[in-house]
Amino acid sequence: MNKRREIEITYQRGYRQFQSGKISHAAINYKRLLTIDSHDFRAYLDLADLSLDQRDYSRAERLFKRAIMMNPNSIDAYFNFGIYL
Repeated sequence: MNKRREIEITYQRGYRQFQSGKISHAAINYKRLLTIDSHDFRAYLDLADLSLDQRDYSRAERLFKRAIMMNPNSIDAYFNFGIYL
């Protein structure tokens, strides 16, 4: 399997798990994704959202800031970070 396909499959698996409420499984897949591609903006943003759900606010803040730094034009990152604030 090529790297690009592995990245997309891992992201989609994490996203489906997040949507179905399997938070810890989703987090594992997003973290795995970051070992494959440490610059995957989506993984940082979704991990920040997961951290909010788990009430880990300091971690959520760090992850939102990282996501915004990586993609300063992302409306979703700013919106979700605004929810945190």
